[in-house]
Amino acid sequence: MAPDLLKDPLRLPSLILSLPQNGTQNYHQWIGWKSKSDMKKKIIVLDANQNSREELYNILNSKNYPFTRAPTLSSLEDFFESDKYVAVVLDIDSVPVDNRTIRELAIKYPGVRFLCTSIDRFHPEIKDAICYHIYACLNKPVDPDELIFWIKSIYEEEEDPVDQNHE
Repeated sequence: MAPDLLKDPLRLPSLILSLPQNGTQNYHQWIGWKSKSDMKKKIIVLDANQNSREELYNILNSKNYPFTRAPTLSSLEDFFESDKYVAVVLDIDSVPVDNRTIRELAIKYPGVRFLCTSIDRFHPEIKDAICYHIYACLNKPVDPDELIFWIKSIYEEEEDPVDQNHE
């Protein structure tokens, strides 16, 4: 577009007149730009409890974070394969999970962070996963500010990864 414009600067007024008249988002689509939310990787919500799942949806929606629902733990790999996801919010009270499953997923997909939610403070059955593979554990009911803090942290790491060799 720019090289043609430089050859024929008289076309500029016609280009300006052909711009969409209904907002910046349509302008960005017109010229092929993507909005920041379109470029963000999504968050997966895996929670078998409808009430707490809706609560998580509301929190994520309030800050315009893109998310999708995973129906089962076994379906996570299908989502991860697309490389469009940055995190999983996993309710460990309603979804049976063990150390081995979390470990295998975390090793196979290191770019996806696991956030867990639970009513209980202690989970000895997944203590190894909590120590090594789970990004954060949040108590239920989930504090919206705490969840948003962790989500922001994940996106910041995604945008500006730290070189692990320079600690």
